[in-house]
Amino acid sequence: MLMAGLLVLVMGCRNKTPQTSCIYGNDIPEATQDEIMQAGGRLIQELENSEYPALYQDASQMLKRRQTREQFATLLRAADVSFGAKEFSRLEELYWMTSKAREEEAVIPCNLGAQGVQDLHMVPANHEVAALVYKSHGTDETLRVVLHLIKEEGGWKLLSLAINASTAKGREAESYFKAARKSREKNLLHLAALQYRMAILLSELGPGVQEFTVSQIATEMGQIKADYLPQGSVQIWTMPSGHSYNVSNLSVISANNKIWVDVAYQAKSFTDTAGLEADGKELAKFLDQKFPEYREDFDGIVASAIGTTPADAYKLYRVIVPFDQLSPPSAAKP
Repeated sequence: MLMAGLLVLVMGCRNKTPQTSCIYGNDIPEATQDEIMQAGGRLIQELENSEYPALYQDASQMLKRRQTREQFATLLRAADVSFGAKEFSRLEELYWMTSKAREEEAVIPCNLGAQGVQDLHMVPANHEVAALVYKSHGTDETLRVVLHLIKEEGGWKLLSLAINASTAKGREAESYFKAARKSREKNLLHLAALQYRMAILLSELGPGVQEFTVSQIATEMGQIKADYLPQGSVQIWTMPSGHSYNVSNLSVISANNKIWVDVAYQAKSFTDTAGLEADGKELAKFLDQKFPEYREDFDGIVASAIGTTPADAYKLYRVIVPFDQLSPPSAAKP
């Protein structure tokens, strides 16, 4: 299973903010706007047509230094598996950014129409960079495609590309955000935390962008204090059987028109497949029994076993347990 957000990452991050400018939409000089839109239109058409060699050919030297042609195509083919064909793309937002700095990266604020409301774009300094946000349609969900272009000799070239779902089961981020607030009012804090995370997942523009909306959602989510909500730091969960698991994260995954509670835990061994299957099912049953409210918005539990040693650092084993394969909590045996 693939996560809803697939990233082709090129840009890094820095904390310093040099002299910068960000111009939006029709305020961009007409000649510059035309150049950017023509380049973006060509690139989005190549993406829709799955012309990945041509898309890579139109990439910047910065992107090509970081990814081979095959790496680039592999990530985009993975997006095809997650989202299906991308069609009817429409440009919704356009930003033109410039900076003067000694640092390799610049943090450029782009105002969203009100004082203090701005996204932050991390882009290579001393360059002209454009950000184009397209609304597209996948097989099941609405998608957000974000292209960052950089001006090189010969024109505007692709700097980075991000494809994210902007809906899950037909619902946008705002719907999950409102649902999280209602769950907090009912004191269903664990459900609220994951609804907030779903809202964040559907709001993200991709790498190199810190969105104002995401920051606001994350602030509210951070106000929730409850057990069984690890976010990077390991917690020991003890099962009714006496088994214990080192759990490092609880989040959400969206794929193929379903959304899942994703629990990440440290694998004891990747050689014992039967053991991994049993562990995943035990964790899924435990979460379902302890937090039956998850059934209100999610389709099941994904137990993700992750490696902890250098040899297993990139290994991952997932057990997918739909709720309809579990006994309803009220009918389950203690």
